Amino acid sequence: MQLLITSACRPFFDKVTIDLPNAPKPLVITSAGAPNKPYVKSVTVNGRVLDTPILTHADIASGGTIQFEMSAEPQAWSSSTLVSADHSRNVSLVVQS
Repeated sequence: MQLLITSACRPFFDKVTIDLPNAPKPLVITSAGAPNKPYVKSVTVNGRVLDTPILTHADIASGGTIQFEMSAEPQAWSSSTLVSADHSRNVSLVVQS
């Protein structure tokens, strides 16, 4: 299963902590400046920088950290999704299995 991060699915908070069932540790999602910077510049999962805007189930199921680097300007990185530009405004999350 893959979760697709799109520009329409940007974080709205600087930090969120989620206690996942059966996870050894909580999932901590940080995105400094998210309320004022609407574009995702990069994402780091447990210290690993993502090359594409895709999170897998394995990235989140055991908890850990997801760190969004936000930007005030649109970014090419977060535009390289599997969703066409015509549909990206209507999609907030795409799940593939």
